[in-house]
Amino acid sequence: MIKLKATTQYAIIVLIFILSVYIGLKDSQLLQKSKPELTINNKQVEQIFNESINFKKIRTIYKTDNLEETLNQLSNIISEESMNDIYSIKKSNYFVGIYEFDTENYKKIINSLRSVKGLETERVEKKNNVEKFVNIDENIKNYKMSKEAIKAQLTSKAISSSSKRELRKELDRIQAKIDSLIYLPKFIEKSKKNDLLYISIQQNLASASTTSDKVKIFLKTTPLVLLGLCLGLVILYLFLILMIKLMKLMGVRTSSSGSAGNGYNNYYTRGKKKVKRKYKDDSDK
Repeated sequence: MIKLKATTQYAIIVLIFILSVYIGLKDSQLLQKSKPELTINNKQVEQIFNESINFKKIRTIYKTDNLEETLNQLSNIISEESMNDIYSIKKSNYFVGIYEFDTENYKKIINSLRSVKGLETERVEKKNNVEKFVNIDENIKNYKMSKEAIKAQLTSKAISSSSKRELRKELDRIQAKIDSLIYLPKFIEKSKKNDLLYISIQQNLASASTTSDKVKIFLKTTPLVLLGLCLGLVILYLFLILMIKLMKLMGVRTSSSGSAGNGYNNYYTRGKKKVKRKYKDDSDK
């Protein structure tokens, strides 16, 4: 048998009780005061939306108890209005997407978006005319002059091979800027005709319901955990007893058998008489 001190037994009982109460409180969220926050990873969507040069950009945010239902309603509007899907992300508790549509349908689409339940934020951003701030022809002319100057440097025999590689890279960069400026008027014209729509749908997180619900969960969880821990302790105790018996059968000394053996040896030593022997020298013979 394994015997424990009374203080050790009390310590185990108190520890099991405290652990059961802690697990019950944690599971029921009784100690949680703040509402759970939803984490949305929408950096790429935000970057696309912010960097676009559409003259009109609409940002909408929906908060709903049923994500799929709200998403289906908005998907029907997107499909009916033949919106262009630029980029979208769907997770278990949120959806974020960017769409482009004909600006002539703006009023109709806005009214349709407002009819969907859960709309919390609606903001319209209008951009200034990019052409007013960017002199396209002048910029193209300057880039072409820089391009000719680099070509002239490349014809020089005194220039090293590594410098030639860097100059060719610079030529490619300048050409890319020229191409983008050439396409810019078409892109601006397209942006005038199309508006950009940002849609965010967020699932409402359960904020531990009410205090009564939390208490019910606590009263249900704590006894179950307490019972489970006690059962686990009993199983551990029986396992240790079984192991000790097996070790005795195998001839392995345990602490109890060792102490009994030591007692027997001490008794035998105390009961044994000491014999003093004398040896004679050769001179005594």
